[in-house]
Amino acid sequence: MKLAAKSHSHIEIFLREHVGDDSLRLPPLTIYCGRFAGLITRLIGAGAVTLGRFMLVSPRLAVRDERGRVSVPGWLMAHEAMHVVQYGRVGVIRFLIEYFGGYWRTLREGKRLNAAARMHAYFSLAEEYDARAAESAYRTWLLRAVDESEVAETRRDDGHAAT
Repeated sequence: MKLAAKSHSHIEIFLREHVGDDSLRLPPLTIYCGRFAGLITRLIGAGAVTLGRFMLVSPRLAVRDERGRVSVPGWLMAHEAMHVVQYGRVGVIRFLIEYFGGYWRTLREGKRLNAAARMHAYFSLAEEYDARAAESAYRTWLLRAVDESEVAETRRDDGHAAT
């Protein structure tokens, strides 16, 4: 399914601020959260994986409302959309070469293939570091937006002009 226009705009506005690029434009994003997405995310042990502008999200992180619309957590969208930005910067092939090259390089340096070594290799990736930073910044950005709207609402309630 396509990411809803309102959600797309929301994440795009956040990312523009986060990366400091007012010209940033996200391509249309497609999210899959069915059985295939569940299988892939389980196999790699992740909540989601992004390839280009396509996101596979674990069904356990997707919530379907009474009208059948699916929603995923905003922090996850920020993380995965940051990968979309990374793909856009270097292209799909180069992104994958750098991503998996860095992963395997870290595994080789550690000389182990156990779960702890694989987790260390994953967390060592520059691409994941940037995506986790976006995820964290999104949470702060969202809280700030809520605080600002509460301040504006309080000012209106007190008869003060909101600025």
